[in-house]
Amino acid sequence: MSDSSLSFVKSTLRRALLAQRQDLTSVNRHEAEVKMIGLLKDFVSTKPWQRYAVFLPWRGEPDLTKAWHDLYGQGYGLALPACLADRKTMQMRSWEPTSPLEDDALGLRAPAASAEVVVCEAWLVPCLGVGPNGERLGAGMGFYDRAIAALKPSQRPATIGICFQAGLVPASFAEAHDLVLDACLTEEGVRFFNQPYQAQQTHQA
Repeated sequence: MSDSSLSFVKSTLRRALLAQRQDLTSVNRHEAEVKMIGLLKDFVSTKPWQRYAVFLPWRGEPDLTKAWHDLYGQGYGLALPACLADRKTMQMRSWEPTSPLEDDALGLRAPAASAEVVVCEAWLVPCLGVGPNGERLGAGMGFYDRAIAALKPSQRPATIGICFQAGLVPASFAEAHDLVLDACLTEEGVRFFNQPYQAQQTHQA
């Protein structure tokens, strides 16, 4: 499939998944988020990572703020993304639940510019959709793709997509620049893609 065809497929898929996500009832959304918080707690307990890049919900993304507060309470370091003035660069800034937030260049809430820019061992990445091989479909602005690609190989984090189960896509849609995730967490379980010892396993709730 040509690059232009793939771009059209992704654009169409993005609109459909966004509408689907925004149509979730408040009850179904809350139930899914509660399950995801429980699964994330179990997942983190088995991993050695000490600092996590997390996110605040935007355009219907899962709201896992309670999980972030719990992680902080357990002693884990956290960071939130911030878009810089060039509207292309994203950096991870250290964050605590009591830290003040301000609008970044996209108008999204982020730690202040004075916050420390940190390296995180694992990134919990919001997704609109996830393909069968871990392909990530995001909002279409490429911030996560560019931010991770710009890191040194020694700083390359584990990447865990966060997505509602309805966002799992059966057919591949990836372009060469797209981020391929190591795992994806939905309300139904955790699926691993790129870890040799856990390839294609699914941990069910």
